[in-house]
Amino acid sequence: MSEQLTWVIDWWASRGKVRRRVNSLMDQSAKEGKVLCLPVMAHTGQAFLDMLTLVLAQVHCSACDAPCCRENPGGEESFLFPLEYEHLSEKYGKEHFLTCDKGAYFLMPCPFLKDGRCAIYEDRPTVCVLYPFQGGAVDSNGNPMIALSADCPEARRITRNVYTTSWWIRNRFRLSGAIKEKAEIKEVPK
Repeated sequence: MSEQLTWVIDWWASRGKVRRRVNSLMDQSAKEGKVLCLPVMAHTGQAFLDMLTLVLAQVHCSACDAPCCRENPGGEESFLFPLEYEHLSEKYGKEHFLTCDKGAYFLMPCPFLKDGRCAIYEDRPTVCVLYPFQGGAVDSNGNPMIALSADCPEARRITRNVYTTSWWIRNRFRLSGAIKEKAEIKEVPK
Protein backbone atom coordinates (compact mmCIF):
# COMPACT_ATOMS: atom_id res chain seq x y z
CA MET A 1 0.00 0.00 0.00
CA SER A 2 1.44 3.35 -1.01
CA GLU A 3 1.57 6.22 1.44
CA GLN A 4 -1.04 8.93 1.09
CA LEU A 5 -0.15 12.41 -0.08
CA THR A 6 -1.63 14.97 2.30
CA TRP A 7 -2.58 18.37 0.93
CA VAL A 8 -2.31 20.85 3.79
CA ILE A 9 -2.96 24.45 2.83
CA ASP A 10 -2.45 27.42 5.13
CA TRP A 11 -5.39 29.46 3.85
CA TRP A 12 -4.20 32.50 5.79
CA ALA A 13 -0.82 32.64 4.04
CA SER A 14 -0.27 35.08 1.19
CA ARG A 15 -1.79 34.27 -2.20
CA GLY A 16 1.69 33.73 -3.66
CA LYS A 17 2.66 31.32 -0.89
CA VAL A 18 -0.57 29.33 -1.36
CA ARG A 19 0.03 29.16 -5.14
CA ARG A 20 3.61 27.94 -4.61
CA ARG A 21 2.34 25.28 -2.16
CA VAL A 22 -0.35 24.13 -4.61
CA ASN A 23 2.19 24.01 -7.49
CA SER A 24 4.55 21.99 -5.29
CA LEU A 25 1.77 19.55 -4.32
CA MET A 26 0.73 19.18 -7.98
CA ASP A 27 4.32 18.43 -9.00
CA GLN A 28 4.66 15.91 -6.17
CA SER A 29 1.33 14.30 -7.12
CA ALA A 30 2.40 13.88 -10.75
CA LYS A 31 5.81 12.52 -9.77
CA GLU A 32 4.34 10.00 -7.30
CA GLY A 33 1.30 8.99 -9.37
CA LYS A 34 -1.16 10.59 -6.95
CA VAL A 35 -4.35 12.52 -7.65
CA LEU A 36 -4.86 16.28 -7.51
CA CYS A 37 -7.13 16.86 -4.52
CA LEU A 38 -9.53 19.77 -4.80
CA PRO A 39 -10.87 21.52 -1.68
CA VAL A 40 -14.38 20.50 -2.76
CA MET A 41 -16.42 17.80 -1.03
CA ALA A 42 -17.79 15.03 -3.28
CA HIS A 43 -21.34 14.69 -1.99
CA THR A 44 -23.53 11.80 -3.13
CA GLY A 45 -26.39 11.67 -5.58
CA GLN A 46 -27.50 14.71 -7.53
CA ALA A 47 -25.21 17.05 -5.57
CA PHE A 48 -22.21 14.99 -6.72
CA LEU A 49 -23.37 15.00 -10.34
CA ASP A 50 -23.90 18.76 -10.20
CA MET A 51 -20.45 19.40 -8.72
CA LEU A 52 -18.79 17.00 -11.16
CA THR A 53 -20.56 18.79 -14.02
CA LEU A 54 -19.27 22.16 -12.83
CA VAL A 55 -15.69 20.88 -12.58
CA LEU A 56 -15.69 18.94 -15.88
CA ALA A 57 -17.28 21.87 -17.73
CA GLN A 58 -13.99 23.70 -17.10
CA VAL A 59 -11.96 21.11 -19.06
CA HIS A 60 -11.03 22.39 -22.50
CA CYS A 61 -9.43 19.55 -24.45
CA SER A 62 -8.91 21.70 -27.56
CA ALA A 63 -5.86 23.31 -25.96
CA CYS A 64 -4.25 19.95 -25.19
CA ASP A 65 -2.07 17.51 -27.15
CA ALA A 66 -4.13 14.55 -25.86
CA PRO A 67 -1.75 12.64 -23.55
CA CYS A 68 -4.77 10.77 -22.13
CA CYS A 69 -5.56 9.48 -25.63
CA ARG A 70 -2.00 8.34 -26.31
CA GLU A 71 -1.60 6.29 -23.14
CA ASN A 72 -4.21 5.06 -20.67
CA PRO A 73 -4.22 7.17 -17.53
CA GLY A 74 -3.18 4.84 -14.75
CA GLY A 75 -2.11 2.21 -17.31
CA GLU A 76 -5.49 0.46 -17.25
CA GLU A 77 -7.80 -0.41 -20.12
CA SER A 78 -10.55 2.09 -20.97
CA PHE A 79 -13.61 -0.12 -20.62
CA LEU A 80 -16.87 0.86 -22.26
CA PHE A 81 -20.40 0.40 -21.04
CA PRO A 82 -22.08 -2.40 -23.03
CA LEU A 83 -24.47 -0.01 -24.81
CA GLU A 84 -21.56 2.33 -25.64
CA TYR A 85 -19.68 -0.56 -27.19
CA GLU A 86 -22.72 -1.54 -29.25
CA HIS A 87 -23.21 2.02 -30.47
CA LEU A 88 -19.55 2.77 -31.20
CA SER A 89 -18.75 -0.58 -32.82
CA GLU A 90 -21.86 -0.33 -34.99
CA LYS A 91 -21.04 3.24 -36.03
CA TYR A 92 -17.23 3.02 -36.34
CA GLY A 93 -16.46 -0.71 -36.68
CA LYS A 94 -15.60 -3.51 -34.27
CA GLU A 95 -11.95 -3.53 -35.37
CA HIS A 96 -11.27 -0.53 -33.08
CA PHE A 97 -12.11 -2.49 -29.94
CA LEU A 98 -10.96 -5.52 -27.99
CA THR A 99 -13.24 -7.70 -25.93
CA CYS A 100 -12.52 -9.89 -22.94
CA ASP A 101 -14.46 -11.42 -20.06
CA LYS A 102 -14.63 -7.97 -18.39
CA GLY A 103 -16.15 -6.27 -21.45
CA ALA A 104 -14.99 -4.17 -24.38
CA TYR A 105 -12.24 -1.56 -24.48
CA PHE A 106 -10.00 0.21 -26.96
CA LEU A 107 -6.23 0.05 -27.12
CA MET A 108 -3.89 2.97 -26.72
CA PRO A 109 -3.04 5.10 -28.45
CA CYS A 110 -6.74 5.58 -29.06
CA PRO A 111 -7.68 4.51 -32.59
CA PHE A 112 -9.89 7.60 -32.85
CA LEU A 113 -7.04 10.05 -32.25
CA LYS A 114 -6.42 11.78 -35.59
CA ASP A 115 -3.93 14.64 -35.98
CA GLY A 116 -3.90 15.13 -32.19
CA ARG A 117 -7.69 15.43 -31.94
CA CYS A 118 -10.56 13.07 -31.15
CA ALA A 119 -12.31 12.07 -34.37
CA ILE A 120 -15.42 10.96 -32.43
CA TYR A 121 -15.50 13.74 -29.82
CA GLU A 122 -19.31 14.05 -29.76
CA ASP A 123 -19.62 10.22 -29.48
CA ARG A 124 -16.70 9.65 -27.10
CA PRO A 125 -17.35 7.11 -24.34
CA THR A 126 -18.16 7.94 -20.73
CA VAL A 127 -14.61 7.12 -19.60
CA CYS A 128 -13.40 9.95 -21.86
CA VAL A 129 -16.16 12.37 -20.88
CA LEU A 130 -15.37 11.91 -17.17
CA TYR A 131 -11.61 12.35 -17.55
CA PRO A 132 -9.73 13.86 -15.71
CA PHE A 133 -12.04 13.10 -12.75
CA GLN A 134 -10.55 10.52 -10.39
CA GLY A 135 -11.66 8.95 -7.14
CA GLY A 136 -9.39 8.58 -4.18
CA ALA A 137 -9.30 11.73 -2.06
CA VAL A 138 -10.70 12.31 1.43
CA ASP A 139 -10.48 15.19 3.87
CA SER A 140 -9.17 14.83 7.44
CA ASN A 141 -12.66 13.74 8.55
CA GLY A 142 -12.86 10.96 5.94
CA ASN A 143 -15.26 12.84 3.65
CA PRO A 144 -14.76 12.10 -0.05
CA MET A 145 -13.33 15.00 -2.03
CA ILE A 146 -13.26 15.80 -5.75
CA ALA A 147 -9.94 14.74 -7.28
CA LEU A 148 -8.43 15.03 -10.76
CA SER A 149 -5.66 13.25 -12.65
CA ALA A 150 -2.23 14.78 -12.10
CA ASP A 151 -1.30 13.80 -15.67
CA CYS A 152 -3.85 16.12 -17.29
CA PRO A 153 -2.69 19.67 -18.12
CA GLU A 154 -6.27 20.91 -17.83
CA ALA A 155 -6.63 19.29 -14.40
CA ARG A 156 -3.54 21.16 -13.26
CA ARG A 157 -4.96 24.46 -14.55
CA ILE A 158 -8.32 23.79 -12.90
CA THR A 159 -6.67 22.76 -9.61
CA ARG A 160 -4.61 25.94 -9.55
CA ASN A 161 -7.71 28.06 -10.27
CA VAL A 162 -9.90 26.28 -7.71
CA TYR A 163 -7.31 26.74 -4.95
CA THR A 164 -6.73 30.38 -5.86
CA THR A 165 -10.48 31.07 -5.88
CA SER A 166 -10.91 29.14 -2.63
CA TRP A 167 -8.14 31.26 -1.09
CA TRP A 168 -9.92 34.47 -2.17
CA ILE A 169 -13.30 33.32 -0.85
CA ARG A 170 -11.95 31.98 2.44
CA ASN A 171 -9.97 35.17 3.05
CA ARG A 172 -13.00 37.34 2.36
CA PHE A 173 -15.10 35.28 4.76
CA ARG A 174 -12.25 35.28 7.29
CA LEU A 175 -12.11 39.07 7.13
CA SER A 176 -15.84 39.11 7.89
CA GLY A 177 -15.26 36.76 10.87
CA ALA A 178 -17.45 34.05 9.35
CA ILE A 179 -14.83 31.22 9.12
CA LYS A 180 -11.76 29.95 10.96
CA GLU A 181 -10.42 26.74 9.38
CA LYS A 182 -7.58 24.98 7.61
CA ALA A 183 -7.99 22.24 4.99
CA GLU A 184 -6.25 18.88 4.95
CA ILE A 185 -7.06 16.49 2.12
CA LYS A 186 -5.57 13.03 1.66
CA GLU A 187 -5.45 10.61 -1.22
CA VAL A 188 -6.98 7.23 -0.50
CA PRO A 189 -4.44 4.42 -1.08
CA LYS A 190 -5.40 2.13 -3.97
